Amino acid sequence: QFLKDGINDRIDEYGGSLENRCRFLVEILHAVVEAIGIERVGVKISPTMYHQDAHDSDPLALGLEVVQKLNKLQEQVGLKLSHLQIQGGTLEHGIGDREAQLLKQLRKAYQGTFMISGGFTKEMGMKAIAEG
Repeated sequence: QFLKDGINDRIDEYGGSLENRCRFLVEILHAVVEAIGIERVGVKISPTMYHQDAHDSDPLALGLEVVQKLNKLQEQVGLKLSHLQIQGGTLEHGIGDREAQLLKQLRKAYQGTFMISGGFTKEMGMKAIAEG
């Protein structure tokens, strides 16, 4: 809810720009990483999901901003997060071409273990892996 401009209508340091909307995630990650170590922390985001008015006008920009923040954190700490998980589509609707391209761009940009969930049957998942 903090990340998406369609629902985050805050007017403080946690609302407005992508930088501000990502601030809460970054602050929480720093605290958790300090407490238990980065290698035990995974992050799950859903930039393309639309659920109960939680949507973003530019899911690619949102996803890339989060990826950039995660890459920077990993560089600062010198270790990798456990994983980044992107919640994709639903099995009912699958993954469309636009979302598939977005996921490929996020995968290319992220420097660590990358997972996608949602919107795949076993066959679709195997095909997506084979196609990169």
